[in-house]
Amino acid sequence: MSTEKIPILDYQGPWSEFVDGFGDAFMKYGFAVVRNHGVDPGLFWRMYSAMNKAFALPEEIKRKYEVLVPKDAEHAVGWVPFGTEKAKDSGIPDLKEFWEVRLRGRFAPHMRFPAEVPEFESAARELFGELDTLSRQLLMAIGWYLRPLKIAPDRFSEATIDGDSMMRPLYYPPLDPAVKGLRSAPHEDINFITLLVSATSPGLQVKLRTGGWIEVDNGPDDIIVNAGDMLQELTEWLGRRIPSTTHQVLNLPGERLSIPFFVHPREEIELSPGVTAGQRLKERLAEINLQGKK
Repeated sequence: MSTEKIPILDYQGPWSEFVDGFGDAFMKYGFAVVRNHGVDPGLFWRMYSAMNKAFALPEEIKRKYEVLVPKDAEHAVGWVPFGTEKAKDSGIPDLKEFWEVRLRGRFAPHMRFPAEVPEFESAARELFGELDTLSRQLLMAIGWYLRPLKIAPDRFSEATIDGDSMMRPLYYPPLDPAVKGLRSAPHEDINFITLLVSATSPGLQVKLRTGGWIEVDNGPDDIIVNAGDMLQELTEWLGRRIPSTTHQVLNLPGERLSIPFFVHPREEIELSPGVTAGQRLKERLAEINLQGKK
């Protein structure tokens, strides 16, 4: 295991230092850890408490909230059962279940929360809003970092206004030692950036450009941020490619909860000549088995 570390950056420090540190971390690792980000960590633990209750509901109850979109739609919303999603190019499903929380865009009307755990919805809505606001500032930092390209600093943050960003409260149950697969097989995210609230237990690893793997060393109140494929494609077109990085979640003892927030541009945003964000998302959701099923 390499001794390299993903940089930990103070969001409350001088803006120019944060911009350069954040951009440099993305260029080298595709990941950064953000500290003092302004989101109340108490909200993380409210969400985790509600998640524990929601995921503990009997399966027949959770099934009431499963994938409530038309069959010809591109998206899943609501509860997604254990063993549904798989990483692109993986033949084995990931060892997790989750709630697909969509509060904006044309699929938001299909969103349903577990009525049996009302605090799940209230915490999810509040955390969604906080992470959405922070994501705009982080995308502004990327715009400022790429200022030599002479693009507007809000080029990336503006593209996400009314985009189909979504939050995914994840539950990784305790594992049988003989189980096949990983909690999350090696993959890259499809979106612009992902904000990951610190998980309740370790397991996240990032693949270095040299081919080795490193664990993400972060505190319980930190937010981990990584670049996705859409940001990679758009920045390559603009002239300075920010790489999307492969990562995975290992099978470690005990259960694990985590909360990624996937930041998406609007469907019509062009990522490269003739290719839109909507096209790329539809392709990926088919690859990972998360298109609408009902």
